[in-house]
Amino acid sequence: MSMLISDGKQSSKMMGTLQMMELRGDYNQRLFWLEGQAIDPSAAQTLLSTKAKFDWGCNSEGAALLALAICLHLYDEKRALQVYQEFKWKHIVDLPQDNFCQMNQILQG
Repeated sequence: MSMLISDGKQSSKMMGTLQMMELRGDYNQRLFWLEGQAIDPSAAQTLLSTKAKFDWGCNSEGAALLALAICLHLYDEKRALQVYQEFKWKHIVDLPQDNFCQMNQILQG
């Protein structure tokens, strides 16, 4: 299990409390869990008008979808839409393009 620690800098959009959270992904089935809870892509797919599947380890439509779905799980819709692109760059694009389980420091609240 690897640890990705944030750089300690918080943008004006992403304010809150840092929490260590478990991220787990099944790359073959494009499934993702946050703290053991499955992340559902449907609300994010509707908001982004896409049928894309979750992706990570790259800058793609699927990575943006995953970032938004996680942000919708953590924040209200307005805030999720404001921060999901930044979240993608901080937490999604550097994940391994494979099955994984790791702890990340993520802003909550």
